[in-house]
Amino acid sequence: MGIWTRCYGDTTNVTPGAKYSAAECAKSLNDHLVETSRPVMRCVPSLARQHPKIIVAMLDMAYNIGPTAFCRSSVARYANAGEWTAACKRISQIYTTAQGVKLKGLVTRRNQESAMCFDGLKGG
Repeated sequence: MGIWTRCYGDTTNVTPGAKYSAAECAKSLNDHLVETSRPVMRCVPSLARQHPKIIVAMLDMAYNIGPTAFCRSSVARYANAGEWTAACKRISQIYTTAQGVKLKGLVTRRNQESAMCFDGLKGG
């Protein structure tokens, strides 16, 4: 949709056409996950006490849409209300478009995040 990325969807400091090493991509991912997790854990404090798969699903979504958007989302509202089933379901229903166009890749990503979240609810 016209947004340059590098490695795992990083949109910062992108040089179109540049190649990045596995080490550079791993560092970028780690840095951005740390950046993303802090505000998410502040806006949904009870997330830290959930199954690791729920945490990963929600942090993956937040990494993709940005922590501000995640914290304003209905997913975060459901989680803060203790409605974890609704939060897991809602993941698959929002943020599947870019510039008004539904994208298969985003639909797939949200469905995978939602499935991981539900798997965490089941304890596994």
